[in-house]
Amino acid sequence: MKAIKYLFLICIATIQTHAQLIDVFQAHVGSSIFPASEQINLQTGKPDNIYGGFTPALVLGVGVTKFITDKFQVVGRLDIMGSQKPNYSLNLINTSINLKYSIISPDIYRLSPYIIAGGNFMYVTLNQSSFTRLYEPDGNYNGQNGIVYNQITYREPQYSFFSPMFGVNAGIGLDINVYNNISIFFESTYQFNFAKDSGIQNNKIIDYNRSDLVFIPIIGGVRVYMY
Repeated sequence: MKAIKYLFLICIATIQTHAQLIDVFQAHVGSSIFPASEQINLQTGKPDNIYGGFTPALVLGVGVTKFITDKFQVVGRLDIMGSQKPNYSLNLINTSINLKYSIISPDIYRLSPYIIAGGNFMYVTLNQSSFTRLYEPDGNYNGQNGIVYNQITYREPQYSFFSPMFGVNAGIGLDINVYNNISIFFESTYQFNFAKDSGIQNNKIIDYNRSDLVFIPIIGGVRVYMY
């Protein structure tokens, strides 16, 4: 019984210690926009940006904040999202560490605009179904020995690639205090991720991609201040 009691006390002390490291807990939901198009290459008929053309993705996430000063905070966040387009699907698990600067201290005024920026570490899954891609180059594609092709047919294979990916982000937001230690917030960030240097890019099946992964999450949520 003493061992169980000591174990219980150790667990309580551990929770209290970690709770002191967290000043704010947040949960949020929103949508992520993929602004780029596929940018079809006129020579090959394949997309230069395989990450372009995806539909807006549902974003679900949680985060924690530690105050450095009354205006500077460190924010850690975990987001999950998924999107699709014809023959492709894209799933992201995105973790980020960010520095947040509140233009007006959030514990003094009801409205607190802020700027936020940081780094991302993501796990990315890119899926492609098998399909046939037809391209009519209209004289823009010259093959070997000067042969001009009027139509090119690609039989694209089914695949599923998984890889970590690094990136950076920056954006703006607004905290609105609604009750004592509770606020709602709205935020939008520009996320740039180095897809061309990822393990997905190194696979020869999609080595025609020439672009990085860019998306813009627009989210809203609730923050609970723990002090």
